Amino acid sequence: MTLAPDDWLRAKDVFANARALPASDRQAYLSAACAGNEALRQEVESLLASDERAKSFLESPAVVWGDVIPHAAPLMIEGRRLAAYEVQALIGAGGMGEVYRARDTKLQRDVAVKFLPHAFTTDPERLHMCERDYGLYKYVLYSDPQNRLRLRLHIMQADQEETPHAHRNCFASLILRGGYEHTFYAPIDNGEKQIDCAELTPILRRWEGEGTHYAVHHSLIHFAQAKTEPCITLMLRGPSMRRRAINFDFNKHVTWWHRGAADLSAEETALVSQLTENDIAKMIKLLESKGVI
Repeated sequence: MTLAPDDWLRAKDVFANARALPASDRQAYLSAACAGNEALRQEVESLLASDERAKSFLESPAVVWGDVIPHAAPLMIEGRRLAAYEVQALIGAGGMGEVYRARDTKLQRDVAVKFLPHAFTTDPERLHMCERDYGLYKYVLYSDPQNRLRLRLHIMQADQEETPHAHRNCFASLILRGGYEHTFYAPIDNGEKQIDCAELTPILRRWEGEGTHYAVHHSLIHFAQAKTEPCITLMLRGPSMRRRAINFDFNKHVTWWHRGAADLSAEETALVSQLTENDIAKMIKLLESKGVI
């Protein structure tokens, strides 16, 4: 059931009011506030359910990839020279890597140098989830299968752009470095009707710069275009809300459905471009040059 465009702001208000009530009082409030508008009620109930899942996620202990290898072997690089740094001694180690005291031979001063753990570039399960889609590199930092949440690092190369698309998941993004022009379109994608390219109308265009953060509902059609430098984004992806979402190619004037990995045929799966160890090494070099890590 599709929510009318005029009801989106109303849904936000009803959700906020319902969220403030005890769980036992919410159904009575929704019956009165939605007044027979079943699409509005379903949307608010979906938002409330997602909110409860998020609370459960935050209350549960986090398990990151580094935790599954609590006694991983250290890198053993003391005494080696890496670029301008003479590595002297290990300071500390954890799930996100190892920190060494080193001598900067150019500036003639002691510095701390961080190295990511081997698992970030060699773990087969992690690499299987990391993908390259057009000019967008998607690297998985954290995965929570129980709550169906995934934290990813996205890198969009300069002068790259996506194709307009909707999503199967709601998500939130934080721009760490760079930025992109972000365009939103009407109508929304209900996952049922095949929308023609000619039906899309731009309704909002804005610049997402460093420090910008936003959330997107899975039904919104949008696309992003980086400009003069790579854009680095932290993205939290929520649970899948539906089996497919629409994609557009204005150049070829075609639309198609994007589906999850579980619904892909063997031929479609073979077309997914997974990140290689070399791709990830290049990503790490870029992140270091931009001061992200």
